[in-house]
Amino acid sequence: MRRVTPLGWALLGAVIATVVLVFVAPGIALVAAVILALAVAVAVADGFAAPISWFDVGVANDRKREALSRRFTHRRLDWETTPPDHADEPPEAIWARERERRGLG
Repeated sequence: MRRVTPLGWALLGAVIATVVLVFVAPGIALVAAVILALAVAVAVADGFAAPISWFDVGVANDRKREALSRRFTHRRLDWETTPPDHADEPPEAIWARERERRGLG
């Protein structure tokens, strides 16, 4: 026998509260029913996508990383791809050549 998850208990409580509200305040019960329907839809969607949960921190971090990499990719396209003239070239010479290449004077 399986145990009821905290989400299951929350949905059960929401159903009971909605049923009680139908008799006490029908207008508020309608709003509660809409919220309950959305909560059930989220629970069902989360159940279908169990390996890729909306609430999985690792997946969320991967999505953020991908979004940021897409956002900043265009700035990396104009980086210089040629190697320095000499392996021991001073940084000042590298920066001067890069300023000249970008037209910054």
